[in-house]
Amino acid sequence: MCISPMHSRSDFRKRLTISSINLKYHVKDTFIQISTLDFKRLSLTMNSKIKDEIPPKCKPKS
Repeated sequence: MCISPMHSRSDFRKRLTISSINLKYHVKDTFIQISTLDFKRLSLTMNSKIKDEIPPKCKPKS
């Protein structure tokens, strides 16, 4: 009789830990996706800015 509540409590804790780990990984993946997107956007912005800042005479003749 006494064993049952203790067992369920530990089971609950185990389940809670697993769900928190899943959540952590999910958040991490989402964060990585967001940061890579931001990095791509930033590099694109930087490239266009650099192109704009180079005066025409400095560009190599094609």
